[in-house]
Amino acid sequence: MDDLLLKKLKSEYQYLKTEKEYQEQIFNKAQSEFKDYFNPKLGIQEPKPQKKQPKRKPKIRTKRLNRLYKKLAQKIHPDKKTGDKDDFADLKKSVDDNDVEKIIDLATDYGIDINEDIDSVDFYENRIDELKGKIEHFSKTVVMQWWNMNEADRKKYESTFIKVLRDG
Repeated sequence: MDDLLLKKLKSEYQYLKTEKEYQEQIFNKAQSEFKDYFNPKLGIQEPKPQKKQPKRKPKIRTKRLNRLYKKLAQKIHPDKKTGDKDDFADLKKSVDDNDVEKIIDLATDYGIDINEDIDSVDFYENRIDELKGKIEHFSKTVVMQWWNMNEADRKKYESTFIKVLRDG
């Protein structure tokens, strides 16, 4: 039963991960068109893009995660028969970025049992809830409400959107 539950959770997680990427793409396109449409009406000029300093996540590494990393590093190191240079670079970047999801994905791809290092069911359930929340967030934004309207409704509610944008 636990294997079947884990398989179901992994599948749902992969689906939601893809769905989030898809919704994010749609949102970014909608946001760009939204800004292009409303910024001139609000008298807003787009600031010149500045180089953003990437945020560094604090390194939170547990003994269990370190064990998983070592198992994975030994298997995918480029000097090993089963190794892959690109996957190893991804692993190092994932550890630096504290991207537990990517480490687990790599471990799964290489057939490394993660159960003794991480509670898989708990991990996937938390990630699924997180992804559902992100997907729901996209749909509730003013941008997506505008995006999903037909042209007639956009014109009808344009003044309402401008009022909301001005007043915050």
